[in-house]
Amino acid sequence: MKNAFALGAAVLLAAASAVVSANAGTESSAPLKFAGVYAALTAGYDFSNGQTQYADPPPYAPWYPSKTPFTAPDAIRGGKAGGVVGYNAVANGILFGVEARGQYNFGDDKGGYTSVYSSALPRWIGSCWGCTSGYSIVGDTLLSQETKYTERVARPFSADLSFRGGLTFDDWLVYGRVGAGVEYSKRTTVYDKNSTCVNPVVTSVPNGGGLDSYLTSCGSIQNKGAITTTVIGGFNPIATVATGVERNFGAVFLRAEVELVVHIPNASVPFGQIYYNPAANLAVGYRF
Repeated sequence: MKNAFALGAAVLLAAASAVVSANAGTESSAPLKFAGVYAALTAGYDFSNGQTQYADPPPYAPWYPSKTPFTAPDAIRGGKAGGVVGYNAVANGILFGVEARGQYNFGDDKGGYTSVYSSALPRWIGSCWGCTSGYSIVGDTLLSQETKYTERVARPFSADLSFRGGLTFDDWLVYGRVGAGVEYSKRTTVYDKNSTCVNPVVTSVPNGGGLDSYLTSCGSIQNKGAITTTVIGGFNPIATVATGVERNFGAVFLRAEVELVVHIPNASVPFGQIYYNPAANLAVGYRF
């Protein structure tokens, strides 16, 4: 995925070089084409950086799911969509601008396990040596159980403010931008359990020196789903750096860029280390 990111950056740089070469020796007549207020719709894709730094392997994970995540924030990948508004000032072909962006990210990373526990009847529950009365069970008891644990990490919302600088060549703009903002990150866990023995019947039989007690039957066996969902999340800062190109078609423009986003977790976010991801973005906008 890092190679894809590097390839995207190389393509943009090659396109920028071609634009510069095509316009070398000519004076730009396009300052006003890029100046002023604009708005655009964006779409893109967040790539994973491939580290998966929080994913711990079995055999420990199934027994300690709350302490051993099956998912990693730096493994989040997927599409995103949003919008930007901004303002540019241009002088002598040099552009300076400010841009605000909001995005919804559809990407995530998922993991989990399934375990099955069952016990056929009769089931031994204990022995008592020298006793005249055996064990008893008060209340419902577990007879069989299937546990499904799933975990999902995501960064659904983000907003940032960036400053841009670039060079204009007729209807082309080559730019770089840096910015900072916030995002909402969360980890969602779901436990799904079922089945129980209602009104258990216990039978005690002699064992030569006392009694062995067995669960021999149930008044009824009910499958009771018990789903527990836990969400831990919060807002954390991000930093972003990007480079891209724009092309004007009258008042309408198209944009392509590559971006690196640095995520900085805090105490309220369930991701304990700084991590990053590359991204590719497209936009179609209008200059007012």
